[in-house]
Amino acid sequence: MNTIVESFLMDKNLDIRVKGNNPRFADQKCTPDVLCFIVESIVHLNKDVFTRDDIWSSKIFNDYTVLTFGKPKANNLNASNEYDKFISQPLDLLAYAGVISKDSKARPAIFTIIDNKVLEYI
Repeated sequence: MNTIVESFLMDKNLDIRVKGNNPRFADQKCTPDVLCFIVESIVHLNKDVFTRDDIWSSKIFNDYTVLTFGKPKANNLNASNEYDKFISQPLDLLAYAGVISKDSKARPAIFTIIDNKVLEYI
């Protein structure tokens, strides 16, 4: 296993029976391809602190969701619920794993990168 991942996982307890404050941390939109795409979108933001809306409005996100996933343009109002889940569920998974943190009290929620090496590895 890669040493970056081993080091990251060494002090983590991801047991949902212990850490179970979010039973839906891994939802239907948390497939490997979508997770990798959202991580790539985060990395391309080139920011340590961001919101879901930063990803949603980014050029890479808009271009690749249409090309790669066959989804409508991100600014299509009819697709807003789908895009909300498409971005939010992987972000929640990354926050649960401790790769990023989530300030849910802020509106919109604010995410902060905790481990950039793991993000780049993903």
